Amino acid sequence: MRAKSLQIACVLAVFSLRLATANDSEDHPFVSRYKGSVVLEKSVVDYDQYVMALGPTEQKMNRQNLFEWPLTKSETIAGKVTRIIYRLPDGVSPTAAVATYDAQLTQAKFRTLFRCGGNCGTNFASAVHPKSTPYERLFSPGVYMAAQGADGRNYVIVHASEHGYKSDKVDLGKAVLSLVVVEKGGPATDAVSVQSWKSALDREGHVAIEGLFFDVDSATIKPESRPVVAKIAELLQSEPNLRLFIVGHTDNTGEAQHNIALSTRRAEAVVDALATQHSTDRKRLKPLGVGPVAPVASNRTEEGRARNRRVEIVEQ
Repeated sequence: MRAKSLQIACVLAVFSLRLATANDSEDHPFVSRYKGSVVLEKSVVDYDQYVMALGPTEQKMNRQNLFEWPLTKSETIAGKVTRIIYRLPDGVSPTAAVATYDAQLTQAKFRTLFRCGGNCGTNFASAVHPKSTPYERLFSPGVYMAAQGADGRNYVIVHASEHGYKSDKVDLGKAVLSLVVVEKGGPATDAVSVQSWKSALDREGHVAIEGLFFDVDSATIKPESRPVVAKIAELLQSEPNLRLFIVGHTDNTGEAQHNIALSTRRAEAVVDALATQHSTDRKRLKPLGVGPVAPVASNRTEEGRARNRRVEIVEQ
């Protein structure tokens, strides 16, 4: 028991120590780096969507009769997204590194949503780190955890691996740690303006509306989407003659007919919200659902599927 208590104390002590260097300013204020770690990559996006893994991957065969390994469970969250990639000190295992983050997050009243080690599934790293992110991928499953803050609005996702590679900055065999912090909400309605939507409609005739989220396999609009619905109402109020198709889209997961029906219900939910919450004339709106037939990205990756699950406004 004494040895175990000493071990826990050491973990907490290691986590609380910070590098006394200027690089500390690169850390996120929510979480400190593991002592001796070096920042390799960092990006901060004021408003973005992030697909958080909440389950392992599972082998499935796609429509081209090829095997793929999608996440069995995930959640798309949106807000300010900070990504930092650290190179861990020599001799530090991914398990030990993630344990230090786990200890601090627990102390800060974060709740673990999902954690995996050797049971993350095939190609888990590729699902968690799509190529379009600043850090291309971790080459082994490693140790992963996702946690949610007590207020329900902040998320921390940690993934450490023995092997990492990005350009020439990390050699294979060097342990690395990926830290993602999502501060949910953020400037969703400030990220775009009514004028930018007007310009896009004039140019292209349609706009994908970011920040509209629904419960999984449901047409229930999430509460954090209300400011975006209000923004659509503002657009319609500013253009009295504008009529819109509200078009729901899905990824290709599941049966096509189910997805078409689901996307239709989601489009109808947006119309209902505009009519009931903002007194928008329903005659100016027509809901349509097209399911998976008009993707804007490949459905072979989790990130691509997240982009394809969307609602667009289209000028009639």
